[in-house]
Formats: sequence, structure tokens, C-alpha cells
Amino acid sequence: MKKFLKQYSLIICNVIFYGYCIDLFIVDYFNISTNHTDYLRIILIPSLCIYVAAVSKKNSRIDFKQIVLCSLAFAWIADLLLLKDNTYWFNINLLLLTASTVFFVFFIAKLLDVNYKGKGLAYMIFTTVGFMFVYLNFYKLIDNEFNDQSLIFKLAAVLYLLSLAIGGIFVANLCANKQRKQLGINFFLPGILLFLFSTLLNLGLKLKNVDFNFMQLLIVFTFYFGHYYTAKGYAKYLSGL
Repeated sequence: MKKFLKQYSLIICNVIFYGYCIDLFIVDYFNISTNHTDYLRIILIPSLCIYVAAVSKKNSRIDFKQIVLCSLAFAWIADLLLLKDNTYWFNINLLLLTASTVFFVFFIAKLLDVNYKGKGLAYMIFTTVGFMFVYLNFYKLIDNEFNDQSLIFKLAAVLYLLSLAIGGIFVANLCANKQRKQLGINFFLPGILLFLFSTLLNLGLKLKNVDFNFMQLLIVFTFYFGHYYTAKGYAKYLSGL
């Protein structure tokens, strides 16, 4: 079974995801009700957990495995809460995603000694400026709508956006590391950028009260592929490759 999962678990992940997107497309655009959408969504992130576990070496460090499990578990619970379409659960979703990103940052931080000099520092400064630029312009866009929200929503949104920024800064430092450069560039950098895009789009549509089916599908795509790339990064390291 282990050998089967090692060979085919990633393919199974993709089949589940594309099945979910096709099902979502059918429901939204053709108004054909199906009973599969929620079930497929529920098993999306667990399928990535199975993939990471299947390809990990037995002798890989247990603390790294625990961090990965916590990161994906919080993200999965957060995603489940979005099945309940109300503001309270959306706030909890943001807080759980913050926790998931914090464990992601722990993983990156344990992966290397953070280099606060030379190229590592330059990459971190550049990334910090980039996030500040994006966030300030995003805030200008949703200024009035954001100020009308509850304190818990503001706190949850700010914490999650801050955790993504810190994650991006640490990934930038990883990209400056000669030994871990490819791991950062090929997996963790696309992952954190997709999370950022998905989050800003989701928050923007929610605050502007825009309901556009294509954009909702785009949020799902970017959110999943963010986890897809980070899970592949986890798996790459834990498999010893």
C-alpha cells in the first residue's frame, strides 16, 4: 500500500482537485445540482497529507513531520469552515489560516539558519518592501469597506496578511541560500505568492460584496495550488531529494 501511495498519491490529489473544479463549474454555470462538491472539497487537503506522508523517509526528522501535519491540519479545518457561509466562521477561518502559515514559517525557519547578512538580507528587504507596496495599495482599494467591519474581522485579516508577509520574507531568505535555493524557488515561493493572491482576491470580493462565479473558481484554484506547491516542497525535503 505504501508503495502504491508513493507512486500514485500525487496523481490522486490532482484527480480529486480537478474533479472538484469541474463539479463546481457545472453547479455554478449550468445550475445542475450535484452531491459531490462538498465531499471532494473535504478530501482535498487530506489527500495532500497522504502524499507527503507516503513519500517521506522513515528516518526523516519527526519534528519536521509534526510541523507539516499541523500546518496542513489547520488549513484543512479552515477550509471546512468556509462551507458554513457566514461572517463568524469566515473570521475563524482567517485565524486558522494564520496558524497554518505560522507553522509554515516554523518549517522554513528550521530548514536553515536565517541569514541576516549579504544576499539573504537584501532578499528580505526587497520582499518586505514588495509586501508593503501590495498591502498599502490593497488597503486603498478596500479602505471604507474594511473600516466598517467588526474588530474581530479586522484583527483576523491583519494577522493572516502579516503571517503571509513573514512567510514571504523567510522564503526570500531561503531563496538566497545556495543549498536550499531550488526548494525555495520551485515550491515555497510559488506557494506563498498563490496564497497571497487568493487571500487578497477573496477579501476584496467579500468586502466589495462582489459575487462573480469565475473569480470564486479562481480563488479555489489559487488556494489549492498554493497548498499543492508547499506540500510538494515539504515532500521534497522529507523524502531526502
